[in-house]
Amino acid sequence: MATMRPAHFPNTADDHEHDREHDAFAAIEANLPEVVEAIYEPSIFDGRKVQHQPDFVLFWNEVGALTLEVKNWDFERVDFIDPRTIKYRHSDGHKDFRTHPFRQAQVYSVALRQHLQRVEKESNLGLVNEDGPHAGALRFHVGHGLILMGTTEADLDRISTILGNTPKAYLISE
Repeated sequence: MATMRPAHFPNTADDHEHDREHDAFAAIEANLPEVVEAIYEPSIFDGRKVQHQPDFVLFWNEVGALTLEVKNWDFERVDFIDPRTIKYRHSDGHKDFRTHPFRQAQVYSVALRQHLQRVEKESNLGLVNEDGPHAGALRFHVGHGLILMGTTEADLDRISTILGNTPKAYLISE
């Protein structure tokens, strides 16, 4: 079981039946090894000290760090998509533009890199390379991804078409 921060999902509602971040929290905790530390909704600050709050950040000694964004969208309601934006139609007919979820996770991973590099300058924790061609860069990889809750394997082709050029890696919740 992964080490979760906080140890339990914050109770923001009495009923978590439809709360997909709660479901993702439980899935991460139950399915990742103990060496993974998963932080729910951390506050991270990019190079301009702008605050960002990804749904999850995972730290894994042998792998690196990963920012994750959790979505529970009905992909039949996506009317338009490009690499930065999605036009989403709500059940009441209202439409709005949203940041493409993969772009959102990517922005968070850049902010996390900048945040960790700043922490290193302040605390000297050994997070960055001191010498060589990668001097100043983190000693580990920082990636990004999506958790698409409420999806099934049958949804994958449609989701891949809608989301465009995203990696072929999915966490299926069925």
